[in-house]
Amino acid sequence: MVKYVGHWIISGVLLLNAVGAAQERSLVPRRFAAVQQRAETKLVGKWTGLVVNAVAVRPALPESDSKVSSRGKVFLKSLLIPGWGQYSLRAKTSARNFFIAELALWGAVVGFNIYGKWLKNDYIDYATAYARVNPDGRDNQFWVDIGNFPSVYAYNEEKLRQRYVAALRDPSGPDFWQWDSDAHRQRFEELRIASDRAFERSSFAVFAVVTNHLVSAIHALWVWKRHQSGQASMGPRYRLAWVPVGRQGGALQVRFRF
Repeated sequence: MVKYVGHWIISGVLLLNAVGAAQERSLVPRRFAAVQQRAETKLVGKWTGLVVNAVAVRPALPESDSKVSSRGKVFLKSLLIPGWGQYSLRAKTSARNFFIAELALWGAVVGFNIYGKWLKNDYIDYATAYARVNPDGRDNQFWVDIGNFPSVYAYNEEKLRQRYVAALRDPSGPDFWQWDSDAHRQRFEELRIASDRAFERSSFAVFAVVTNHLVSAIHALWVWKRHQSGQASMGPRYRLAWVPVGRQGGALQVRFRF
């Protein structure tokens, strides 16, 4: 925008000077025409230099200003990809931090989930080897129970004492288990608990990812507001004025505000 305004001003100066030159040629003798033309060319060169210098004083806005039309757009950018809205506002440090946090959190989600599955496979294989468990179709409560009781018989006795008949398991069916030693049962329980904790941490990491998106979007709004305040204070710091000087034309007056 500033570039086109500068061109418009320069063109206007050249047009006014050409009109003035034509009027002067009709009034002065022909023998002074060559001298007047050289003087006018010199003045135009000076005025053009002043206009260009004056326009250059105005601070150039970042290229991204034209791309960011509203705070809603900035908000949605960072809500979709943390740091994107900050990057469009040239807040590159904040953009980098949010993006790195996003990568780290997703790495935690995937890493804890994979680790939890590894441990789950380990404790299932462990129970199959040392407790004679049939792992097909077993739910999570089954693995909790075999870690708390040395056998299905001990489990049923406890449920009968609690008068919880509906929870009894059939020793002759697929619910059978019996540990060959209490040390193996305890080791199994450690693996199961470690697997559950890994899955829980993966879930917490997912929550942290969502939080990172929301925080990034809110932060992008704050950066946008600060950016807009800074842009409002970047108004013109100069003033152009045309001052007539004698019959030969005039002078371009430039006033700067600091």
